[in-house]
Amino acid sequence: MPVIDSPTVNYRYPYRNYSTCSARTYLIGVRGLLLAFAAFTTLVLAQDADQEEAYVAEAQTSGGNASDMATEEYRIGVADVLAINVWKEPDHSVASVVVRPDGKISVPLLREITVIGLTPLEAEDLLQEKFKEFINNPNVTIIIRQIRSQLVYMTGAVNRPGSLLMRPGMTVWQALYEAGGVGAYGKRKKIYIVRDVGGTRTTIDYDYNAVMKGDVDADLVLRTGDTVVVPE
Repeated sequence: MPVIDSPTVNYRYPYRNYSTCSARTYLIGVRGLLLAFAAFTTLVLAQDADQEEAYVAEAQTSGGNASDMATEEYRIGVADVLAINVWKEPDHSVASVVVRPDGKISVPLLREITVIGLTPLEAEDLLQEKFKEFINNPNVTIIIRQIRSQLVYMTGAVNRPGSLLMRPGMTVWQALYEAGGVGAYGKRKKIYIVRDVGGTRTTIDYDYNAVMKGDVDADLVLRTGDTVVVPE
């Protein structure tokens, strides 16, 4: 019986056909798995990117929103960033406005309004009175998006010198902690605070060791514009 050779079927060695078929099936299966894995990876990365963008957006809105720190007694200062919402009046609302060095902000219709030194509620009342000339029963809400006026400064032998956002009741000890602590060569016994009192700069000694020993009364509450100096 003659041997039949076929480009697709080998009748003489049938096991080779099986091996070839199995190899092809295996390669097709592997390729399918790789394509599926690539598609899954792309989907996961896309979801991660979307989630990261959402986190960034949330951080930009809620993270920059300083309403939690701005209590009812908080006074608006220079460089603070405000959001002004006039209910049902989007054309007269302002998503973000910075308090200028002269203490004023620019508001549609009202032009320039002085808000420095006012609490958010006082500023709302002021704007509502001003808007009454143009709008019936205006309802104004002011949100402090960023507090930039309440700063204290850390200089000298601290691990992270620079400015710090001052929270209500912030003490020197807390500020030193946020600045990374006193450096290795800092003179803890000679720490002092520079403060502007009535236009005159004064220095206040700080008893670091007493606070270290648990004397909470020795800790000092900072004021806006204070500079904590740690000599080397």
